[in-house]
Amino acid sequence: MDVSKKIPVKNVSLFSNGVSIVERQGSVPVKEGILYSLDFDLNDLNNVLRTIMVIDADGGAVKKIQYEISGNGFEVSGDELRIESGRAFSSIVEGSINEETAIITKSGEEVTGLILGSEINGHLIITNNSVERSDELILLSEENKIIRLPINDIDKLIPHKNVIKKIRQSQTRGEAKATIGWELDPGKDGKETHEMIIRYLQKLEKWDMIYHIHELNGKFILYGWGLVRNPTAEDWKDVSVDLEVGTAPESKIQIYTPKTNNKEVNNPETTPIKQLVSYKYHISETLTIPKMSSVLIPIIQGTIEGNREYLWNTSESKPILFLKITNNQELAWAPGSVVYWEKAQFTSEGKIEYTPTNEEARIKIGYTSEVNVGKEQEKLLKNEEQNEDFSRKYLTKFKVENRRNEPIILWINDKAPENAPPEIINATHNPKKDIEDNFVWLITIGPKEKKEISLIYAYK
Repeated sequence: MDVSKKIPVKNVSLFSNGVSIVERQGSVPVKEGILYSLDFDLNDLNNVLRTIMVIDADGGAVKKIQYEISGNGFEVSGDELRIESGRAFSSIVEGSINEETAIITKSGEEVTGLILGSEINGHLIITNNSVERSDELILLSEENKIIRLPINDIDKLIPHKNVIKKIRQSQTRGEAKATIGWELDPGKDGKETHEMIIRYLQKLEKWDMIYHIHELNGKFILYGWGLVRNPTAEDWKDVSVDLEVGTAPESKIQIYTPKTNNKEVNNPETTPIKQLVSYKYHISETLTIPKMSSVLIPIIQGTIEGNREYLWNTSESKPILFLKITNNQELAWAPGSVVYWEKAQFTSEGKIEYTPTNEEARIKIGYTSEVNVGKEQEKLLKNEEQNEDFSRKYLTKFKVENRRNEPIILWINDKAPENAPPEIINATHNPKKDIEDNFVWLITIGPKEKKEISLIYAYK
């Protein structure tokens, strides 16, 4: 009995790497001898086989769980493949060539060896022996002896762990299904129907976070949406959803590797990423997601503190705009893409890294003409009359203009004219150094203001 409609999906916990915990709930009529079943795509077989849990909430006992790959003539039960018909034999053998396989005959004898091939109806498929025999499986024993087993005498094959994976990969998607079936002992409560709970891991398409930032009259409004996909052939109706970030079940690695740097960082483009922890967004209202469909789920919305910052690398003709925003929400911000709007006009796209509550995020927006920039540099001749200690000097000027109607912050990053470290003299503004030993200035420029920075790079 196919119970996919009687026990529908009711909860999905989606992790950001694509692993999901699926929970089904529903009631089924209870009679001894009925085989209840659910169909899965073969690509889900390994995860479901390892993790499925069937619970009878009304006290009945799950007598057995069996796994069957329909359309291919064999049944999977634990680590065994039970042959149901000759149709499956060639598929099993093909997936088991040169793999160590244990075979149990109908008389109970166990034979172990490497499968070399088979001969069916006198047709040689794979063999190292020219003797013609019909319907036999050919193995190489641990003693390097050829063993021939009549196919009709074989009851079970216990293959190497790679075999099921090989068989699954050889199937065309949609042509074959993995069926999970179980029987129930109804117990003595006399109920005609029992409530069932089924949980398992399943690989689904990973969920993504998408942000929109609207800037209007100096205020920033942040919207965060979870993009959730239902790639299955089954509608999800009234399903509760949890969107998880961090470490997936049974995984020993983190999805996002934190970047750290022990040096002082003055460049907003090289700010270290915060350590990511596991957490989740619980969606309070149930959702309906049709099969093969996607939905955007609102998660975050609110006014946030922020301002614009500009980074000008003097080797380029335009500065880069960054948004520096503070997470004043109760939820951490998951990594995701961001669309930036200014005064209802689409401006550009960027990316938000993981940002805990009460911490800042810098979002790279892109090159901009809102700040006009220019650099002038000339080499100065040594003045012998002044007895200078410097053999070479470079007069450098940065000219900047704020074209906006509000003050801005501008970072200027400049590389010295020579590879050797210079001394800076006669500077109108003192710089710091970044992690690459370039010089960095941080200046504030008023509305429509023009400003000039001058200095001398001096070398002894």
